Amino acid sequence: NLAEAWLGQGRYEEALSLYEALRSDLEARTEPDPLTQMLVLKGLGLATLELGRPTQALSPLTAALGHLDALGGLPLERADLLWALARAERGAGGSETVLRQHAARSAALYAEHGRTERAEEIHAWLNAAEPD
Repeated sequence: NLAEAWLGQGRYEEALSLYEALRSDLEARTEPDPLTQMLVLKGLGLATLELGRPTQALSPLTAALGHLDALGGLPLERADLLWALARAERGAGGSETVLRQHAARSAALYAEHGRTERAEEIHAWLNAAEPD
């Protein structure tokens, strides 16, 4: 999808705009597809986070995780969401305990599914910000 491509290219404003339009379209439907809802909310949260608005990113990311919980499965989507939530929590001044739990679970999921570089990146991020 175009919004996801823009997100991957660092075109965050454009991605955010398209994700907002997609969310509006989904909200107008009587029975939106749960997977599509989760993906749109995830993208909305990621674009918002990348634009430096972690507090605003928390709501769509948390909602996306709720949809994912209802769907089950999709471990790499869960890893992506937990990693984004950890970064958003830190940026928003949230609970260090919660963000560390999110990050650790995300790293474990990435490692379990062969994404060891991402898992190492997360561990480095956690170690760089060890609480005193």
